[in-house]
Amino acid sequence: MKDTDITIFFPEHFFNSGEHVFIQMSSEFSEFVGVMHQHAFFEIVYVLSGKAKHVVLDDSYEVSAGDVIIVNPYVTHCFYGVKDTTEPFITYDLMFTPELFDIRDACCADFSVLEESFLFENLFSRDEVSKASLHISPRNITEIGNMFGVIYSEYKRKEQGYRGLIRVYIAELIIKLFKCNIDTKKAVNKYQRDTILIAQKYIKENYSQKLTTEEIATHVCLSSSYFRRLFKKTCGISVSSYVQQTRIEAACRMLLLTDKKISEIAEICCYNDIKFFYQAFKKITGKTPHEYRK
Repeated sequence: MKDTDITIFFPEHFFNSGEHVFIQMSSEFSEFVGVMHQHAFFEIVYVLSGKAKHVVLDDSYEVSAGDVIIVNPYVTHCFYGVKDTTEPFITYDLMFTPELFDIRDACCADFSVLEESFLFENLFSRDEVSKASLHISPRNITEIGNMFGVIYSEYKRKEQGYRGLIRVYIAELIIKLFKCNIDTKKAVNKYQRDTILIAQKYIKENYSQKLTTEEIATHVCLSSSYFRRLFKKTCGISVSSYVQQTRIEAACRMLLLTDKKISEIAEICCYNDIKFFYQAFKKITGKTPHEYRK
């Protein structure tokens, strides 16, 4: 789908049903090269050959064979191949969502380093201004390239047990990249803010539904533990408090602008317990719903 001139890709555009990972060579989908886009998943790109200019947000830099580029979800970016080179610009594009590393399914591997250090802690969201993507030039280019090749081969063959193998290979790849020279203290404050804005928009659009922190965190491709900390740091209140505040604000609007019964408004705002609705309403507004309507 497109938002103005920006193409937005969602998992269903690439991922097979029930899967949380997809890998391709850019030559297989050449129509996507040179298209400014966003995606609702993580992407790790390995440059196999050629050169390109990577435009990301308001920045750009050149990439070439052996480079690795890691792009966060919902970051606007694009690769423009450099034409005055002898080799075509070809990459491995590895895409995945956090569900790939659901530790409930990981029976024989320790993914804590991913959850705490790399993927879910979000390399791009710390305390200093930096790029919204990471451009890495590993010293062990051949080893990293071979790992992409193995993941690509396993995904294409789809032999028995391939999903588990791919998950382990990607975990190993991420850990190796993490060790290359990635500074986990760097941050993109703008990306932090944009991520929370996406979460807030999701809450406001779905306040009438049952919402969990895990669901909201998944929507912005973060683990629930990191998302809680980032939300509190950015907004000054917890996720649950913000959800409740959003619901009460919606109730206030309905009390002022409609003739709906208070019980009906409470139900619309996902309060099945009218007594709890009254308590939450008075705690936030200082008035009862009756007083506020008057």
